[in-house]
Formats: sequence, C-alpha cells, structure tokens
Amino acid sequence: MSPSAAIRRQFGGRRLKNGDQRIEYSRYLGSYLCPTAVIGTPALTLPIGFSELGLPIGVQIHARSGADYDLLAMAKVHLEKYTFA
Repeated sequence: MSPSAAIRRQFGGRRLKNGDQRIEYSRYLGSYLCPTAVIGTPALTLPIGFSELGLPIGVQIHARSGADYDLLAMAKVHLEKYTFA
C-alpha cells in the first residue's frame, strides 16, 4: 500500500515526482510497506476507486492476529457489489 493513488511504473532507480520534489522509490513506499510486513498480522487491500488519471486507489486493512476469516468476510461483503454471482 502506498500513501497515494497508484504510480506509474518506475525503471532502474528513477526517482518519483512528488509535487516539485523527486524522491527515492524506496523512501516513498518503504515507510508504509515495511511496518505492515514486520508485525505479521493479516492484511488485505481493497479497491476503493480511481484517481483523476484513471489509476487505481485502494485501502489496506489490517486485523488482529488470528482474525484472518473476519478480514476475509469483511472483504467479501465489500466486493459482492462488484461481482456477478
């Protein structure tokens, strides 16, 4: 998960444009991705819309340890309106 809408693919260490600044890809995303991986609790990402450029936007949701099924049940409710079953 990142702190913004999806970003365009970056090649070989190119910096990301953030307003008037250019910052390292790992610095931009690392502070959001690393802590979630370290704690070892279940998490998932759900789509919530699109940016003005048509890039996907999602939200990452975490649950307490052992609550995997609760998290999946919540995701099922959210995604049912997008599926044809």
